[in-house]
Amino acid sequence: MHRGRPKAFERSEALSKAIEVFWEKGFGGAAMSELTTRMGIGRQSLYDTFGDKRRLFLEAVDHYGRERVALLEEVLAAAPTPLTGLRDLFGQLREMAQEKSFCGCMVGNALPELGSADAELQQALAGQLEVMAAALEGCLEAAIAGGELPADRDPRALARGLVATTHGILLLGQSGLDQEFIDDALRVAEERLLGRP
Repeated sequence: MHRGRPKAFERSEALSKAIEVFWEKGFGGAAMSELTTRMGIGRQSLYDTFGDKRRLFLEAVDHYGRERVALLEEVLAAAPTPLTGLRDLFGQLREMAQEKSFCGCMVGNALPELGSADAELQQALAGQLEVMAAALEGCLEAAIAGGELPADRDPRALARGLVATTHGILLLGQSGLDQEFIDDALRVAEERLLGRP
């Protein structure tokens, strides 16, 4: 009766390893041999469990997105107020961009690679940005309702601005620019979107 549970856990773990490869190499650069080695499964097991590389990538994107939204919601829920939670996100962005091993965002990295050449993959990636924006929109609505932000602010537009800013900063973090450049960009974005602290 409990035989299905270990497989579900192994599937999640294997997906996390696949995410690492796609994150580092992109969709095109991720070789099947490296995927199977990192995931700890044989090629036939990969096909039996996930389908082909394309299906694996789509499931990895979904898994990655759900993990990232869960982390986002955790940060926001731990803050004393919605606006404080949003400012905490900027602080985390700053810290992430300082890490030498920083490799950006899997979704953000994959979008330029895939471009408009593959509509299904592009739609899956763009969908993750929409999910992230929806989570932020809920927090912004709470900030407006609580009087932390002006009532005339548009929470949907603000959420999309935050998503765009987040991915822009993540790309800057990979570019080799000095930290002062990134700090200035973050400060201006935070002030424009959320107002001065």
